Amino acid sequence: MRAAVFVGPRTFEVKDIPDLEIGPGEVLVKNQVSGICGSDIHLYSDTIPEFTPRILGKVLGHELCGEVVTVAPDVANVSVGQRVAIEPLLKCGHCSFCSAGDYHLCPELQHVGIGWSGGFGEYAKAPAKNVYSLPAHISYEDASLLDVLAVGIHAINKLGVHTGSTVLIFGGGAIGLATAQAAKWAGASLVAIATRSKLAREFALSAGIDLAIDTTRDDVGERLREVTDGLGPDIVFDAVGGKQRYVQQGIDIVRRGGKVGVLGGFPAQPVELGGDFLIKEVDVVACFSYARWGALSEFQIALDGLATGKFHGRQYISQRFPLDEIAHAFEVAQHKDGQDAIKVSIVF
Repeated sequence: MRAAVFVGPRTFEVKDIPDLEIGPGEVLVKNQVSGICGSDIHLYSDTIPEFTPRILGKVLGHELCGEVVTVAPDVANVSVGQRVAIEPLLKCGHCSFCSAGDYHLCPELQHVGIGWSGGFGEYAKAPAKNVYSLPAHISYEDASLLDVLAVGIHAINKLGVHTGSTVLIFGGGAIGLATAQAAKWAGASLVAIATRSKLAREFALSAGIDLAIDTTRDDVGERLREVTDGLGPDIVFDAVGGKQRYVQQGIDIVRRGGKVGVLGGFPAQPVELGGDFLIKEVDVVACFSYARWGALSEFQIALDGLATGKFHGRQYISQRFPLDEIAHAFEVAQHKDGQDAIKVSIVF
């Protein structure tokens, strides 16, 4: 099969590799669309060097979907020809975290696209239990956004966004926009997004987000105080990543007793909690990946939201590239500001 193999920092080799073989309980999927995630960019750029040995010679890509072409003999719930999305988190299923529904914290957690061959190849394999059937009206481009939407859903679940909440999100990338959509879905009375990207601001307003702030022109804190009677928002999310200053800005802007959710990582920087962090009694909360919310996986909640029109999907995709142009696609994805990109995807 044809695949983009990671051979070192900032380097893919697109070539033919041996076909994947499935084991018991697994299915083989012909990939159709695979999104480039922020974590893919970190891996590509070697900003998380401890992961490099796990991905050298491997096929990345965990925002994937496609058509089932082979199923193991013991698989009864998935059929050849079925259109599916793959939830990439591979849990052990028996530890205390998995038993509690927090399988994203499983000590043995693996990922399709990080170790397991992923979406930047013609085919991917996965356990049948990680495959979600797509309704006929959900396109593959829609389905490729399910991982992103699930991250946003987990964030608002973790921070307790509810009816009447006021929420600010820093970051106009796919994760920031997904978190904004999830906050509106949860009943927030005010959702604002702050980004320099004109494209992201336009998308946010078209998706029903209440306020889109241009960070190159406006004072974000001042705008939020104007619309919250001087209090500041209940909850602020940092969905930018890479720059710790957005956490500090969140602490400065959030109301007293409020919460700051951190979705973006900054592996090369220390976390500093200065300013009014203590006297405002601000909760700073990490929001990593997704898991279960009550009886349902947050991935399933994202799929249900897409199916019922509560969430946008393919509208996130701003640029599409074939597999042979994956190096250029990653450069565009890494430098979104200069390209005015939201989500960059590989299409087959």
